[in-house]
Amino acid sequence: MLNDLLEHDPYVQQQRALGKAEGKAEGEIETLQKVVVNTVIDRFPALVELAQQRIKQIERPEAFYLLISQLNTAPDESTARFLLTPPMA
Repeated sequence: MLNDLLEHDPYVQQQRALGKAEGKAEGEIETLQKVVVNTVIDRFPALVELAQQRIKQIERPEAFYLLISQLNTAPDESTARFLLTPPMA
């Protein structure tokens, strides 16, 4: 009976939905982090450590998508290093 009440409680449903959304976003970020590192491994292996440091600083999926696109079209290692260097605060 208590389980039935909890199942239909709007607050409980909202919290579950929020938890699912947060889990999905975290999974997306982890996947995008792997894509960045794999792209750097394939194209600029000397910059893997820099890439691993940089991905820890990015929080928005849109920023990852932009970085991945830029890394895929970077003409050389110098450009890739510039893209992986965090902006000055």
